[in-house]
Amino acid sequence: MKRLFFILFTIFALFCPHAQAAETSVVPIEDYVRLHVLANSDNAEDQRLKLTVRDAVLNCAREMLKDTCCTDCAYEILTEHKALLEDCARQTAENAGFRGNVSVVTGIFEFPDRQYGELLVPAGEYRAVRVLLGEAEGQNWWCVIYPTLCAIDENNEFIPERSKIVFYSSIGRWLHTALGGRK
Repeated sequence: MKRLFFILFTIFALFCPHAQAAETSVVPIEDYVRLHVLANSDNAEDQRLKLTVRDAVLNCAREMLKDTCCTDCAYEILTEHKALLEDCARQTAENAGFRGNVSVVTGIFEFPDRQYGELLVPAGEYRAVRVLLGEAEGQNWWCVIYPTLCAIDENNEFIPERSKIVFYSSIGRWLHTALGGRK
């Protein structure tokens, strides 16, 4: 019996598409909501502020989205609570000494290709939350806010969370649809 189980398991592992490691996976654009933070300028202080505001907005958004299981729902929640995200960004910027304009907009925006470990997020138009600091003319920062790919280490380097992407984009979407939710 153990031998039969081992043989069946081996066959399954060889032919199951999720069991094989792909060099690069691509998840459809509609499965993402992006976060885009634009710094006031390229000076070091504005760039540090951008990262500080990014962290605060991510924490606020994660709290809002903690029980969300679909991309459409996540975008709807973020859009409905845009003022809260803006308050969070503004308060964080003011606490850091920034006195310029801080605004948050949601919409469809163009993004370039972005590689997250083995996962390629292709260039295209994405639903996004955009945080504009001051003149918003400095280097920007972006990630996928839902499902989260915004895991950052102490060096501001991406920490892969591919398992969450596969779950949310495949199983989560299937379960949501099977249980009567919108696609």
